[in-house]
Amino acid sequence: MAMVKSGNALCVPGNHENKYGRHLRGRKVQPTHGLAETIEQMERESEEFRAEVREFLDGLVSHYVLDGGRLVVCHAGLPEKYHGRTSGRVRSHALYGETTGETDEFGLPVRYPWAEDYRGRAAVVYGHTPVPEASWLNNTICLDTGAVFGGKLTALRWPERELVDVPAERVWYEPVKPLRAEAPGGHDGRPLDLRDVHGRRVVETRHAGRVSVREENAAAALEVMSRFAVDPRLLPYLPPTMAPTATSRVEGYLEHPAEAFAQYAEDGVARVVCEEKHMGSRAVVLVCRDAETARGRFGVTGGPAGSLYTRTGRPFFDDESVTGQILDRVRTAVGEAGLWDELDTEWLLLDAELMPWSLKAAGLLRSQYAAVGAASGAVLPGVLAALEGAAARGVDVGTCCPGSANGRRTRPRSRRRTAATAGPRTAWTASDWRRSRSSPSRAAASRPCPTTDNSPCWTGWWSTTAPVCSGRPAACTSTRPTPSRCGPASTGGWR
Repeated sequence: MAMVKSGNALCVPGNHENKYGRHLRGRKVQPTHGLAETIEQMERESEEFRAEVREFLDGLVSHYVLDGGRLVVCHAGLPEKYHGRTSGRVRSHALYGETTGETDEFGLPVRYPWAEDYRGRAAVVYGHTPVPEASWLNNTICLDTGAVFGGKLTALRWPERELVDVPAERVWYEPVKPLRAEAPGGHDGRPLDLRDVHGRRVVETRHAGRVSVREENAAAALEVMSRFAVDPRLLPYLPPTMAPTATSRVEGYLEHPAEAFAQYAEDGVARVVCEEKHMGSRAVVLVCRDAETARGRFGVTGGPAGSLYTRTGRPFFDDESVTGQILDRVRTAVGEAGLWDELDTEWLLLDAELMPWSLKAAGLLRSQYAAVGAASGAVLPGVLAALEGAAARGVDVGTCCPGSANGRRTRPRSRRRTAATAGPRTAWTASDWRRSRSSPSRAAASRPCPTTDNSPCWTGWWSTTAPVCSGRPAACTSTRPTPSRCGPASTGGWR
């Protein structure tokens, strides 16, 4: 109270202060959740001090809008539509939040997850419902990390968005509901729940508005992800699939960059970055600095400190030991390049290609395509011999025979078929992961971005993290980007 009176602090009321203020005004309240102890302690104070407390509590406003509208502070959270407004509904939400009307297995009200729907410009800082770790969600953050329950006392430095915490000396009050749940995601207070993905869902997105997910699609995705994907705690990102260009009008091409640039220009994109394509397999690499980071940030213990998975979320390798050894190589490369300190991060996410292509695809070739290659190898020579014999007798065989006027390409194609069966010539053969190399195209770090939602920062690989590749050429290959302008003049060099 003295700090507020002197102008050195601001204060917002919570449900506890609101109930105690009503008690001081002679209202009947239920002395639960520590209120009885507060009443007992205050009874030992003078009447003058209690009057001062009553006046102080009566003067508190429900929430503050600070820093030119960039920051909103309240006790229990506040949707954007209530920012800067005063009403009974606004004050109730700021003090108590909103519930679903249900109770959980501990007899506590189930809180409505308003922060999951929040898309406001202002950052909302709140508390009320304790969480094990303070973490940003849609530009909101809960700073109540359960100090009274033996957790931590957490503060936020603004505008740096830097968190500072101090561990509690002991458990001052035994919680009815444990701070940490055993379910995946329970380390940060948001355990996975089947209701989050079951049935028809409507997802609010930043750029595409509301996206509906039909129940059958959700069920199929749940089946695949639950059976085949990596641990969902180590699955922070799924890359989008590549969109093919329109069929090319350029003679001899199925696809051509001209159509891609034309589509970008039509969509209003004036400049694109063209990256070198390696003959590798798409891989997402999540590498933690150490096992403590994997436990503290992602809530996992044991196994590799990170994950290596395909664009569909499946483990890149079936053998976890191979995954661990590749992650060790990447971790060493990142450390030698000094990126942990440069990016001020404890974990790094790489959207990359893992080379060579045969490292992942050799088994696919053997199981699905080798039979086709063997069949063509057995049949095609006899077919060609029959066609050549017919052509020699004057029979018109069209373009199918190398002996005909238009059939010059059949025999070379046959030779290419043999080469394709043996393996692509554009990639080296590697059955041992030690000969593999990764080629990252971009990276995300836990360093906060200068954006409204404080999301992990995607950075261009060449400008920020290329030292990893230059320092460890045996483990990493650089992806060389080329800026290009969209429009007719940009396609000439591709011919």
